[in-house]
Amino acid sequence: GESVVTERVREMLELFDLARREHDLVESFSHGMKQRLVMCAAFLHRPTAVVVDENVGPSVDRSSATS
Repeated sequence: GESVVTERVREMLELFDLARREHDLVESFSHGMKQRLVMCAAFLHRPTAVVVDENVGPSVDRSSATS
């Protein structure tokens, strides 16, 4: 069967919507995919806390928002 590590990696790839790119080279990933891959690695070992120093969500241009 699969090792615990392989199973956990696949679980994280699924969670961050990267499973279909499991065997692709990282160089072929978009910037957003690379950010998701970093988050995937950050959560791989089940940390109790993760400190993020950049906005990792979708950016919103508040200056163009209309009232």
